[in-house]
Amino acid sequence: MPIINSASSTAMQSWQQALSVTANNVANVNTEGFEPQRPMFQETEQGGVMVTAEPTGESRVSISEEAVRLSMISRGSEANLKAIKVQDETSGTLLNMVG
Repeated sequence: MPIINSASSTAMQSWQQALSVTANNVANVNTEGFEPQRPMFQETEQGGVMVTAEPTGESRVSISEEAVRLSMISRGSEANLKAIKVQDETSGTLLNMVG
């Protein structure tokens, strides 16, 4: 059974939240009066990660900025998945050595 620490778990949830904020901005690119938000990552007291949506202060969505943000979210998610995979493999190896 895979063992995933809470930091990795909250990081994956945070990447999903960041993707939701960015997708909302893109979906409202032509919405009059829509104020885009920016996902902001913050460390929690328990050592995890959380995302809050902060207003950008801009009056319109910049598709180029959102495309860059989507690329960052994609790469961050991939890196976190690799970390989880390595952690899972390491835990499995340790369990096999003990068992």
